[in-house]
Amino acid sequence: MDMSNIINDSFKYPLGDMKQFFVLAIPNIILGVIFGILMLVFSFSTPEGLQSLVNNNFTTVSVSMIVIYVLILVFTIINSGIGVSVIRKTIGESNQLPEFDPNVFLISGIKALIVEIVLYVIPLFVLLMLFAVAIALKSSIFALIIIILFIVVAILLGLILPICLARLAETDDIGEALSISNIWEIAKTIGLVNIFCILVLVSIITGIISFVSELLLGIPVIGAIISIGLFNTYILLFTARANGLLYLDRYNRNQFTNNPYQQYPNTQDQYQQYPPSQGQYQQDNMINSNTQQLDFNPDNTNDNQPVDNKPTDLQQETPVQDDNTTNQVLPESGVKKCSQCGYENPDYIVVCMNCGKEL
Repeated sequence: MDMSNIINDSFKYPLGDMKQFFVLAIPNIILGVIFGILMLVFSFSTPEGLQSLVNNNFTTVSVSMIVIYVLILVFTIINSGIGVSVIRKTIGESNQLPEFDPNVFLISGIKALIVEIVLYVIPLFVLLMLFAVAIALKSSIFALIIIILFIVVAILLGLILPICLARLAETDDIGEALSISNIWEIAKTIGLVNIFCILVLVSIITGIISFVSELLLGIPVIGAIISIGLFNTYILLFTARANGLLYLDRYNRNQFTNNPYQQYPNTQDQYQQYPPSQGQYQQDNMINSNTQQLDFNPDNTNDNQPVDNKPTDLQQETPVQDDNTTNQVLPESGVKKCSQCGYENPDYIVVCMNCGKEL
């Protein structure tokens, strides 16, 4: 699948089932309501009034802020789990949005958060600490080296992070998602340039959508619900779908590489398969052999001579293939049925795409 198809498919995917889209948007809608109310309170209150409110109701305000922070953390983890579930569905070649399951989303979201922290936050934190040491030592050369390393590491981690999340969605194993050598081989199979281009296109599109959603925040409460609840959910589903399709392209490339037949355009059939190892096609060999059996003597004008319809040895030994056998289709992969929910998954999937149970 080329880049344009990935972007087009991802762009349409979130709105393919509007009912399920609004169901998956529930966590973000709740966050939108919370932020909308907070923005409304801050916009109609003076600093002195807010200070007085906090001083007179310190316990209530403190508990409320703790609850809000916990809800933000939980809903953020759920959103990460939704993204992982979308990637898992996409790898399983499903075009449907995942069913809303908070337990599955929480578990998948926690695993995704661990992968992101180990893969992304820790290396960059170490580089920042080294940069602080370079500043303290007043070494401009060392600081410049750290800055260059920071940029290179950030770019490389940005390229492999989507592959790590897709690997987590496919295997449901944090160890597999953090197997850097395996992840790097998968990234090279897909193509680092392809990954970079897709990430750039996705970033541009999500940036435009985010800019429009920011404009809606000026509308009290309703603007926050639309911006955070709907636009952020769309960005989440769009990004996860593109990530899954990008990872799925790995299998398409492997099948093309392992296919012993190449496809050439044909005027009679859209694609006709020929073995590339032969220097001459089988149909041409048959035509040339049959041509040698014909009599093209112009002096032979006896049209009343009976025609011998007996098949030649070549025709007996080499049956002519019809169009159906010429253009053969590779057999489809098998399926594995989940013992818990009965959902039929492709045989290369190790985690049920419907309920998340390990197969």
